Amino acid sequence: MSKIHFNLLCLLSFFSASAQNWTPLVSGTTRNLHDISIVNNQTIYAISSAYYGDNDWAYSDILLRSFDNGNTWDTLETPGLFAKDVFFLNDSVGFISGGMPSCGIAPTVTKTTDRGLTWNGWAVQSVWNVPMSVGMGYSAAYFWDADKGYVFGGNWGAKQYKTLDNGTNWLDVQDFTSTQSFPNIFFLNQMEGYLVSDSVDIVYDSLGNMTTTPIVGYIHKTTDGGINWGKQTFTNDYLTDVHFPSQNIGYVAAGNHLWKTTDAGATWSSLSLPFISQEVAFSSNMVGYIVAKDGDIYKTIDGGINWILDYAGDFLSIEIKNGQGFAAGKNGSIARLRKTSNSIAMGENAASFEIFPNPSKDIINIVAPQNQAFSVEIFNDLGQMVLTKEGTKAFEMNISTLADDTYFLCIKDKNGKLLQTAKVVK
Repeated sequence: MSKIHFNLLCLLSFFSASAQNWTPLVSGTTRNLHDISIVNNQTIYAISSAYYGDNDWAYSDILLRSFDNGNTWDTLETPGLFAKDVFFLNDSVGFISGGMPSCGIAPTVTKTTDRGLTWNGWAVQSVWNVPMSVGMGYSAAYFWDADKGYVFGGNWGAKQYKTLDNGTNWLDVQDFTSTQSFPNIFFLNQMEGYLVSDSVDIVYDSLGNMTTTPIVGYIHKTTDGGINWGKQTFTNDYLTDVHFPSQNIGYVAAGNHLWKTTDAGATWSSLSLPFISQEVAFSSNMVGYIVAKDGDIYKTIDGGINWILDYAGDFLSIEIKNGQGFAAGKNGSIARLRKTSNSIAMGENAASFEIFPNPSKDIINIVAPQNQAFSVEIFNDLGQMVLTKEGTKAFEMNISTLADDTYFLCIKDKNGKLLQTAKVVK
């Protein structure tokens, strides 16, 4: 077998054996859940809004919350503002943004400080350059403490507002293109963030007939806390979500392909997808998940190059944070990403090699379960072998020269048989 074929076999073996399955949870509702917020390893919130396909706009918005990592949920009614986004800063303090002026509901951001029991509404300002009968309200919010944050929104006239005093005053920070709307935002920290938006020009002739220009997608970046935003344009692209697992590596969902950057948004490359993407979340630079338009969850372990169906469902939203993952969707469906080992021994009754420390910045130790000859190969996210070593029983590998990232480690016996695969984080 050629080396390139073995390399592929090693990676595919890891792909299939290490699939992190999803555990379905009982939410206690049949409402559609369109956004989810992970606070810590116990506290999770999810939101349902009449705006997102409950087929009865008389429904009020509801908030689901769990304090035992999703095992049980309780339901609270929230202000009826056609919620689009839920963001919890900590266990107690959270924000919901929404509004639907075309239905008489003003664009609003509302805040809770008691885990969703009570809410204080902030009707910020009009965010449109056209009459209030048109528009979609606030689509996203980001707060870095209980009193300071941003809201983004609008349709046919997009705006960004900032408050530094618990919503008493709002600064009109940025006026974006008059035809833009914001599908989603992602902040790495208080100063550095990204947002994706789209733009469609709508023109009416004298008879009232409407025509539109092709969709144009934009990826915006700020490095000064949202005061200024750079913009890159992607013609004929509808961008739906953005996620950065690290400062330099980021992904943007864009229909049947995925935009990826490895240089903090300076340049982007396109990766084709075998499905239509909706939301994206990565647990590391290489391991990520996409909720497809049909509701299924797909997984990659090689930075978006290859994808497999990880969990079939009817999901609308996904979030991964601090090693935890949750997906929420139609008819109250919620699933939790099951944590598994980073190392997989191959074959029946296979005894595991010890690989430590992991993560490591310099030396990793590989110890066989018995006195035997073996070899170790380490691959990057492109499937390229970057290190290799042979030995007996135990040896060290120096990874200090490798870039900070997640790598695949494959262990073979002296005849080339694959014994074990693992992820190694530097």
